[in-house]
Amino acid sequence: MSRKTLFVLPLLLWGVSTTGFAGEPTGYDCQSKRLEVEKRIEQAGDTIDVGLQTALKELTTHCTDSGLLEKAKKKLTKLERKVREKQDDITEATNDLAEAQAEGKTLKVNKYQRKIKEKQAELAEIKAEIEEQQSIVKALQ
Repeated sequence: MSRKTLFVLPLLLWGVSTTGFAGEPTGYDCQSKRLEVEKRIEQAGDTIDVGLQTALKELTTHCTDSGLLEKAKKKLTKLERKVREKQDDITEATNDLAEAQAEGKTLKVNKYQRKIKEKQAELAEIKAEIEEQQSIVKALQ
């Protein structure tokens, strides 16, 4: 597999795995990915798209539903670890906030309140990613 293929393939597969042409969701399994690439090749018509042809070849050769499931589970585990880390960060910032409030340090109070809001927003994003990943795992099982 060439370097170009190693770079282009993940980008193509990511696009194929998330949405179709009209923004409609596609399946997460290998067959759905292959069908989507074939559709894009067909739509390209006479225009030769080496990247899509390479992606189709790589999908046909290397894609397995069990491999996709394993990858999705690993990503889910990683995201769950990130949730725990963010929760720890929020707890620490909350403790720092309480300390700053007890000492009457207004600037630090504002800093920690801002920090807590940022961490909570990050946590919400991670939880949304977890929901998406859980749906992928469920679809592949």
